[in-house]
Amino acid sequence: MAQMVEEHRDNIPILAKGESQPSHPRSELTLHSIAGFQESRKYLPDAVITSFLNQAIRNRISLRLTAEQHLSLSAASLPSLNPSRPLPTKDPRIEPSARAPSLTSFTPSRVGVLDLALSPGEMVTACAEYVQALCEATYGVTPNYRIDGSGKDAKVGGIGVHLEYILTELLKNAFRATVEAHLPKKEETDDDIFTFDDLPAAHLSAKDFPEVVVTIGVVPGVLTIRIRDRGGGVCASFPSLLFAH
Repeated sequence: MAQMVEEHRDNIPILAKGESQPSHPRSELTLHSIAGFQESRKYLPDAVITSFLNQAIRNRISLRLTAEQHLSLSAASLPSLNPSRPLPTKDPRIEPSARAPSLTSFTPSRVGVLDLALSPGEMVTACAEYVQALCEATYGVTPNYRIDGSGKDAKVGGIGVHLEYILTELLKNAFRATVEAHLPKKEETDDDIFTFDDLPAAHLSAKDFPEVVVTIGVVPGVLTIRIRDRGGGVCASFPSLLFAH
């Protein structure tokens, strides 16, 4: 079961990006699936495809969560089944969900993959540091971020890897929009002549961009995380397409 979970770990990211990973034993099957989704647009309305993909993703999350919970509880009760894993790292260059093993944690707050003392503030910090490193590697500069709200030091019950994935993707969007919306516009010049404008962010620093603000609020039974940026917003005609595949 552990091998099956590991083999299917990257299926959703690969499916979302439409990329092949030759080392992945199921890359060819995944690419055929992507081609099938693209082909089906000729015969099926987008609403039908979106509904199918949403259901498929929900089913996969349910199966994966059940399998990981079984493996985690088995490893906790039978240490001999606990596979050797690399030590956790806080290197911001490594995507948060890939840093530390989450299946076999023996901390008192853990019940399998469920963490009863999950810190949203620490999770946001880890994800934001990773996105900052990614943003700086891409654009040469990155905005600052700030965490506020009454729940930034709170502890809640939850599954960390799910929250990590969501936060990382939302923060990527926020940082990218912030940088692209506030970079100086490049003047039209001869493409064969190098000018300083070819490196628009080379002379900029974090203080030249508005910060990304993450507000965490916690009330009994509800955790709310709001991410705000000044990246220009979304066209009024697009909201209905925001969550479409």
